[in-house]
Amino acid sequence: MFSKNRDRLIEFDAVTDLFNATVETAHKRGLLSGEHFSVDCTMIHAWASHKSIRRKDGGDADRPPGNWHGESRSNETHESMSDGEGRLYRKSHAAPALPSYLGHVLTDNRHGSVVNVQASEANGRAEREVAADMLRDVSGSGVRITVGADKAYDTRGFVKACREYNVTPHFARNTRRTGGSAIDGRTT
Repeated sequence: MFSKNRDRLIEFDAVTDLFNATVETAHKRGLLSGEHFSVDCTMIHAWASHKSIRRKDGGDADRPPGNWHGESRSNETHESMSDGEGRLYRKSHAAPALPSYLGHVLTDNRHGSVVNVQASEANGRAEREVAADMLRDVSGSGVRITVGADKAYDTRGFVKACREYNVTPHFARNTRRTGGSAIDGRTT
């Protein structure tokens, strides 16, 4: 059913309207506290494989697909032929770089309700930039809110954005990062 009507669903943004109506219904029924949130991000694999990644300048046209061992790849020099918007990205140093997108979620902790979801281009800043945008959207009530997150969010820019939006960051400190943790002794 959804695949037959995919173009109409996208054109009229029906999925977003359905999601927003669901969140509004949860709010009216008292299922959202509006005070304690968690934010997280996940890597979404693009509809592409390593074999589809080629040099942007066409320099590997004579090379057979998949013969890329020993070659350095980056988003500046390479792109996927089957999904050009997917970016090479890896979540950790131990993981391979794959053509990917990022999916972001903001949940209300009291009832575990998802209050915002977004997808973005995979890059090293998107995880925190999108999270800051989502927190700005929920922090407008004037009530101080808290946010929980993993240590990837412990950056000076994200902590500063949280404090600007009247959000208290409650997340793991990243003490191994150069310069130390951005979380100081304040409780606000």
